[in-house]
Amino acid sequence: MPAKNEPTPEEFRSPRYWPTWAGIGLLWLSARMPYPVQLGIGRSIGWLMYLFGRERRHITAVNLRLCFPELSPEHRSQLVCKTFMSNGIGLIETAQAWFRGPEALRDRVELQGRENLDRALEQGKGAILLGAHFTTLDLGGALLSLYQDIDVMYRRHKNPLFDAVMKRGREKLYGAAFERKEVRGVLRSLKKNRAVWYAPDQDYGAKHSVFAPLFGISAATITGTTRFAQMSGAPVVPFSHFRKEDGSGYILRIHPALENFPTGDEVEDATRVNRWLEQEIRTHPDQYMWLHRRFKTRPPGELRPYRQKIVKKIRSDRYHALRETPGRVLVGDRELPKVILSDDGRIIKFFRQRKLISSNRLFPQSEAFVRNSIGLQALGIAAVKCDKVYRCSDESVDVIMYPALPGDELRDLVEAGRTELMERMPAYLGRLHDHGVMFRAIHLGNVLVQPDDSFALIDISDLDLKGGPLHAFRRARNILHLLNSKDDRAVIDAYGPERFTREYIDACGITGFGADIITRYVKSHLER
Repeated sequence: MPAKNEPTPEEFRSPRYWPTWAGIGLLWLSARMPYPVQLGIGRSIGWLMYLFGRERRHITAVNLRLCFPELSPEHRSQLVCKTFMSNGIGLIETAQAWFRGPEALRDRVELQGRENLDRALEQGKGAILLGAHFTTLDLGGALLSLYQDIDVMYRRHKNPLFDAVMKRGREKLYGAAFERKEVRGVLRSLKKNRAVWYAPDQDYGAKHSVFAPLFGISAATITGTTRFAQMSGAPVVPFSHFRKEDGSGYILRIHPALENFPTGDEVEDATRVNRWLEQEIRTHPDQYMWLHRRFKTRPPGELRPYRQKIVKKIRSDRYHALRETPGRVLVGDRELPKVILSDDGRIIKFFRQRKLISSNRLFPQSEAFVRNSIGLQALGIAAVKCDKVYRCSDESVDVIMYPALPGDELRDLVEAGRTELMERMPAYLGRLHDHGVMFRAIHLGNVLVQPDDSFALIDISDLDLKGGPLHAFRRARNILHLLNSKDDRAVIDAYGPERFTREYIDACGITGFGADIITRYVKSHLER
């Protein structure tokens, strides 16, 4: 009988569930295809996800940048694409597990470390199979069920129909499938000396978590592994599963049980769990579910590294009070200020929507400014850091506030005689492009020289983060945005556009066809 507030089987026939039924039908059909065809379908799905999943692409790129800073931007860009391919295949593998079962793939399985699970179960207290969200998530557990009867924990899906199908598929494979809040059911299963598969590697918020390092980044890590081990006395046995690189099958790896676990220190326990997870991810980095916001919960004072909407609505009186903030008007006038430097050192920017129908209403500049601020921080590029965003619908205006960065505009310093700063600009622009930053409003007045002589970006509304290094044509176009800046004409002419382009190419290490494209494109447009 369905739980309270859950749709009945009759309700699942309503039109609102027809798209879900269509998707389930396609998954069912794909599970009947030959294995090589399944891999091809999965890669195609992954490619479409990569092309159209802009937000997930951003999340994946941020995760990989944080966890693999040693990789070049080009390598990380390739890894982002490869991760989507692997997730697409994982979707088809899930269909294989739910709708066809693992028996057809028995000959493609290599099981390692079975003795480690047997040794743990010999203690008579069950075994906690410590898993993780690899892209072979459901199929990995299904394949293990060929050799060992296990129970699993899962998280309820938001779509009731998909959740019902998921639960039914898992209950056919395993002895029991427990929703993640069914703690008593898990403990009963362990008491019966059964193995329970449990994956604690996603960010479920700070309430039942501690911060422990994962790839050197503080990650909110739930303490469920420690609590289950304490309450049951069951050993914790790490379990990983991967698709072979040549597409010939799968490796299931059961590791020795964690020694002296739990330790009595939840942070130390979480650190040990994350250390094992990091070790396994490094073996096949593209086969981890990087599409999840793994680092969304931050320690106090830290901003999330992902793009987000942080707009707070205000009334007209609050907006007018902000307009009258004591300080100096930098842009606009006292009657209608655009940018104010307040007496306490904060910048207040006003974004007005004058037209009833405009692209700015669909894609507000204020939200772009905030997203870019967060995205640049995630890339390690110094820029303004927004902390407050307001929207006054009655006045058709958005307001952004942030601490003013110390320093002077590059344009002012170069014009004052510090020409050596201009010599660093080609390499700086190249660094932005290597990180996928397309800054159409690039000019020397938008680059701030901080007290330590490092550069930072300030007016970042007209900026796109592409998720990977820019190709040659985009690089050339953005170079022209700078070289054609009217306010910087004298400085650029004195420095030499050809010299700037040549030094940019050298700083980026671009050779061959790419260098030729940039040189010819810039030269032809400058001669017009």
